[in-house]
Amino acid sequence: MPRLWPVIAILAAAIVLLVFVLGGDPVDDGSLPDGEEFLDDEHKNPELMAAEAVRRKKAADEKAARKAAAEKRKTPPANKRVLFLKGTVVDDGTGLPVAGAQLEVEYARPPCPRVPDRMRLALEDPTRIRYFVEPPFARVVTAQDGSFTWLVDPGRAHWKKARFDVFTSASGYVLGCLCEPTRGSEVTIRLKRALKLKALVTDRHGRPVEGARVIVKPGEETEGALGHTGVALTDQHGRCEVDGLLPGDVMVTGDHPEYMPITDGPLDPASQKDVTLALPPAMRFSFQIRSDDTSAIKNPTLRWSTDGKPPHEDLQLLPVKASGPPGAPLSEVTSGAVRIPCDHGNVRLELKADGFEPWRPAAEPLPSEGGEKDVIAVLVR
Repeated sequence: MPRLWPVIAILAAAIVLLVFVLGGDPVDDGSLPDGEEFLDDEHKNPELMAAEAVRRKKAADEKAARKAAAEKRKTPPANKRVLFLKGTVVDDGTGLPVAGAQLEVEYARPPCPRVPDRMRLALEDPTRIRYFVEPPFARVVTAQDGSFTWLVDPGRAHWKKARFDVFTSASGYVLGCLCEPTRGSEVTIRLKRALKLKALVTDRHGRPVEGARVIVKPGEETEGALGHTGVALTDQHGRCEVDGLLPGDVMVTGDHPEYMPITDGPLDPASQKDVTLALPPAMRFSFQIRSDDTSAIKNPTLRWSTDGKPPHEDLQLLPVKASGPPGAPLSEVTSGAVRIPCDHGNVRLELKADGFEPWRPAAEPLPSEGGEKDVIAVLVR
């Protein structure tokens, strides 16, 4: 009998297979498998489709209501806002209206008139723009007749105590600055026609440098920053225009992260309307600094010097951040790139930090066309 079990198993499998093949398709009664919804046109259920449509409409209505409520909180109705300023922007020479002029505010500070803090930071260090704090007032733009009406939410920006300066900009005009205007007043802002300075930025071989900053600042004999300050970025052809200038001596600087900055001037945009700046190559060193005993690294400085007559040298505080996640100890830090000119042969580096011995690697040659290098420095107590 035991010998018959394999035969019986084979016969049972054959019978099951025969029933499956000859049994045909199951009867389709129009129902859906359990737990499944609209699979195809043959399985569409009108009741389920209607319920799904209602659900989706309800979700869309709720989303629209939340968005409308957020916009309402962000911008109160006009009848609940108050007048900050109204008036007209006109050409100082002709008295004609200036359409499309843009007005914005900053918290007031001396001296005034002045250039906006946003522009000042862009001139000094563009990476610091993220720290700029501006009042939460929407900018306004003048109409075709040069008029504007500025309504703001009185509950924001410490409205009752804060003081504001207003800046007005328009293409072809000098930036206007209105110091602490009386709230709710009507003013006429007069803009002076401006000069433009065209700049071309290249490398030392005459190839255009895209994305370079061209910075204009007042010369030593020039009084006041308004009309003598500006910044622009070069296009793919290395060209840009600095608008909003007045006659008077200015200094013009070309700068790019991969090159050394270079300054030309003094020059007067009233008589010299074009300037070419050829940027020297730079070697860019980035540092990863570690302590040998896992103690914190404080106040790291870098002194570098190059060969030549006279030699170039500089001493600077290294801004660093922890290499690990936020809150990680400062026993391992990284620095931004330090630029060193490549026209003087070799460079010698000296890295110091509070409580550590100076780190002095061997002198190394500077590539004539510049480049970049990551340096690991281990500080020893």
